[in-house]
Amino acid sequence: MDSQSSVLRGDVGAINLIAPSELPIDRIGCKVPMNVIFRLVSAILLFTILAAPASADAGSGSSTSVINGEPAPAANFPYVALVVYLAGDEGGVCTGSVVSSNVILTAAHCVSQEGTNQTLPSEDLHVITGTENGLAGGVISTVSKIATGGYLASLHLNDYAVLQLSSPIAAPPIKLAASAFWQAGTGATIVGWGRTVADHEPDLLLHYGRTAIQSSTYCHQEIGFAFDGSSELCFVDPEATYAVCNGDSGGPVISTEPGETEPVEIGIVSYGDTGCPTESPQVATRADTVVGFVGKKIAEWAPPPPAPAPTPRVTAPPQSPLTPASKVLPRMTSSSAGVYARYALLRRFRRRWSGHRRLRLRCPALPTPNRRRCQVSWESSPYSFSGYVTVSYHWRGEELVVDHSFRLQRMLCASSGCSRRLFTH
Repeated sequence: MDSQSSVLRGDVGAINLIAPSELPIDRIGCKVPMNVIFRLVSAILLFTILAAPASADAGSGSSTSVINGEPAPAANFPYVALVVYLAGDEGGVCTGSVVSSNVILTAAHCVSQEGTNQTLPSEDLHVITGTENGLAGGVISTVSKIATGGYLASLHLNDYAVLQLSSPIAAPPIKLAASAFWQAGTGATIVGWGRTVADHEPDLLLHYGRTAIQSSTYCHQEIGFAFDGSSELCFVDPEATYAVCNGDSGGPVISTEPGETEPVEIGIVSYGDTGCPTESPQVATRADTVVGFVGKKIAEWAPPPPAPAPTPRVTAPPQSPLTPASKVLPRMTSSSAGVYARYALLRRFRRRWSGHRRLRLRCPALPTPNRRRCQVSWESSPYSFSGYVTVSYHWRGEELVVDHSFRLQRMLCASSGCSRRLFTH
């Protein structure tokens, strides 16, 4: 089919977030294999190119490539979350979206055992919000529950899941589409934490870019029987500039309703072609088909209202409202402490941590239940490291956050002797 004759002109679906010279990130598919922290195998659907995509008016601005795209400020996408899986030396990252103060929407395959419908242990999942740099800043939240809507890994259908956070966060939610208001050619924005180069690991910086929703006819022609138009949509950048890649799974496909400016999530990134080619269509679960399920979970998991302030006695001075300092801090488990410690070490030592060997990590309990001190040692040629990382929960306003400090010694030994360097934070 001739690409020029089949191009449609559609609504930009502009979200008034940033200039149009944006870029998407990583890739579609599944969990992200990362040498930086995580090792995770991705299962990705293969398909070939047959027809020309519909086009969305991209507006003015430069056409930045996926490889060289600019990061997206967190302030422009405050509802985008980084979903992290860590279990021992294995892990992965996906993208998600905030849909309520304590619920995250993502892809089911991001939180399931590879190739199965079995969800991962919730204690191995963490969510980071409020930052565009996954290795610095933000609020780290633990996950207490996972729910999927009948995910079928073998068919890659119903690829959506919600995560209940252990405590509410301040990040604002994004609105989910209640109906399919888009059409072929409607412009959309893709955003995520994944790869910006197909054969490189994600840099864990938030990126975004433009794309265009395609007709079901085009999607079926391109993808074949695997595409289900009743529950999925497909999209592709007609200029072959942007595409999602590994690590973008679970992230939002964003557009706006006609005549409106509020960003609306119309899809949850699910899968695409191996190698993240920008000219191939990518698939997302339609948000309008899951909004009922998500709404029920938001209601079911709604955090309890804050406890009323105690009634003061007549003889007592007036009582102040409940403050974060008077809230009960949760107990820091050994498993959670180990995850936070590894993440803190990754942020500080990057290559010297990601390539570690002979790791030893032990996080015994302390008298203060919300705090643990992890004894750690590892080797990263030619150095060896040893010391401790202290992690603790505390309140920042209404948010429960994790703080850390460390004292580590790096040793380099040669025939002439050993040299030492101390790292503290």
